[in-house]
Amino acid sequence: MCKIIQFRVKENLVALFEMCDNVESCNFYLESVEGLYSSGHITEKEMYTLRRIGRQKRLKLANPVQEPVKAESSGVYIYTTEMG
Repeated sequence: MCKIIQFRVKENLVALFEMCDNVESCNFYLESVEGLYSSGHITEKEMYTLRRIGRQKRLKLANPVQEPVKAESSGVYIYTTEMG
């Protein structure tokens, strides 16, 4: 005997936004959310939540955080008259 487990649409789409690794895939998932809402498969609240999650992920991918460069060793410095 088997049992069918139903997952909520919102949870599956949140996982898709977590997995996406480029801006184009985030845009595709955002369009999918709009389509699901217009066809009545998700509620307005779920649409707004997924849209917020998708837009935040898209911003992270568009503007990645750059780690500061650490100096490995001392370098050559050029002092100017403005520096005293």
